[in-house]
Amino acid sequence: FKDKHELLAAALNHVANRLVQLLQLAGVGQSPRPFEGLLVEAWTAIRSPELMPYMRLWMELAAGAGRGAAGAP
Repeated sequence: FKDKHELLAAALNHVANRLVQLLQLAGVGQSPRPFEGLLVEAWTAIRSPELMPYMRLWMELAAGAGRGAAGAP
């Protein structure tokens, strides 16, 4: 990696791809449904032990961006 930004981008890309895979395995959004049904389905998935580390990371990134933390877009 040429610099820390390139490393961070690659790491976040990997995490995002893994999160998408886990959501697909959980069946989230696999077929059209009313928003309320999708919300229940997504909430159940993101509270699972497999997805919890990804949700923690997402919340840290969102909070850092909200605070204007260094490196946040």
